[in-house]
Amino acid sequence: MILKNKVALVTGGSRGIGKAIAVELAKEGASLIVNYLSNDQVAVSPWATLTDLNEPLWTREVKDFIYSRVPLRKIAVPEDISGTVLFLASNLSKYVTG
Repeated sequence: MILKNKVALVTGGSRGIGKAIAVELAKEGASLIVNYLSNDQVAVSPWATLTDLNEPLWTREVKDFIYSRVPLRKIAVPEDISGTVLFLASNLSKYVTG
């Protein structure tokens, strides 16, 4: 993993060639920042999030299905999302656009 402990910013990484690039960067160990352009409703909207409420529904087959489609091979937990929102709401993200 040549990009372990590195962060990559991928613009347009939610679909098409940007998504393909994000997937390849993640395979090499990079942590990703992916921006969006026009859909505010999914700006911070992880595809699959494991919570205490839905955990009984997560069979091995469901987890394997999700792992196979998520570039980081990790299922989000609420803390992952809250950290992202906290960063975006703070002055640390003042140079982030998109």
